[in-house]
Amino acid sequence: MKRAMAVLGVAAMSLWATAISAQGRSFGGSWTVDSEKTMAAVTAAGGAGGGTITARTAGGGGRGGGVVAAGGEQRVAVAGGGGGGRGGGGGAMGVAGPMAITLDATSFSDGRNTYKVGGTSTYESPRGTVTAKTSWVSDKLVIEATSQGPNGPIVTKTSWYLEGESLVRETSTPVEGAADRVSKTYYKRS
Repeated sequence: MKRAMAVLGVAAMSLWATAISAQGRSFGGSWTVDSEKTMAAVTAAGGAGGGTITARTAGGGGRGGGVVAAGGEQRVAVAGGGGGGRGGGGGAMGVAGPMAITLDATSFSDGRNTYKVGGTSTYESPRGTVTAKTSWVSDKLVIEATSQGPNGPIVTKTSWYLEGESLVRETSTPVEGAADRVSKTYYKRS
């Protein structure tokens, strides 16, 4: 009897741990950019020193200095921010509008591209063909997208994860001769 109770206890703990672990991966659904959190993240990263965030359709964005996600992902761009990199203050910021995230055991879609979880996918972007490797690293879905640049391959790493009630897309983009540029976009359920 004691042994049966011990086995049941272990089984219950395993189910509980699996349920807790799965909560961190449950981010399918409809999401909208959280303007306040995104602007705070850009400001903290040395991007825009102020300004407003305006929603644009997926694939929008702008030219100018600031934080730009590459590799066919949706964009966060500081318009009028001043010279390339971590631009000056006061520009307006364009971010992708509402999007539907779908996630199951074998695929992830950000509303623009679909990625094979635990495998490799390809899609077309303005830079040409992009090859993306997608995998779980703890409770983060990590996409390593490789595209061809003028000086060879460019690998952009995008992580999707939950932070409290927010969905976060964190993108690390290589910058020639400098540290990688890291940007974060926060989303709230819509």
